[in-house]
Amino acid sequence: MRIWRKGLLVPIIILLAVIALSMLVIGHWIGVASLRYALEAREEDRLAGINASIKAMIGAEAARLETLSGVIQKNPLLAEALAAGDGSGAARLETILDDLHSGLNVDILTITDARGHSVYSLEKGREKVDLSDLWGMDEALGGEEMVSTDQEERGFAIRAISPLYWENTVKGTIIVGSRIDDRFAEKLADETGSHILF
Repeated sequence: MRIWRKGLLVPIIILLAVIALSMLVIGHWIGVASLRYALEAREEDRLAGINASIKAMIGAEAARLETLSGVIQKNPLLAEALAAGDGSGAARLETILDDLHSGLNVDILTITDARGHSVYSLEKGREKVDLSDLWGMDEALGGEEMVSTDQEERGFAIRAISPLYWENTVKGTIIVGSRIDDRFAEKLADETGSHILF
């Protein structure tokens, strides 16, 4: 009878050990799956927050640029200087815009003529450039105010383009913009608490 009890005891112990180990493996698997799910959900929430912050910052910057462009557009001296056919217009434009630029906090400030060729640019010494293929330029030369994001030689930029009128005729455009560069990425990083590079 004792041998029979010993013979039955070993398989019962082995069966209980297998059940316990199975429960540990299943519990570990469930714990790892739950942790993975929690981490993925946290990362999704974090990315959604970063996305919302980026959209808000770009939207706020676009609205600021559109407002600046509209305010500058209303300066009658700009359109008058652009319309001047006596050659003094470029010097007058430069004087007006150099005075304005110091308080605007923009990276791009350009005046174009009615064909979309630059007449004034913040970048001194820069040759006159044909900007007629710039996204939104056709609409601005047609009388609409435009906000666009486009690629340029230094990366991407947000631009507000407004028509300049003289005697009810579009004489050119004013382009006010900010570059989406490492400085902009630093603002985004500060806002979101993330490391962002362009």
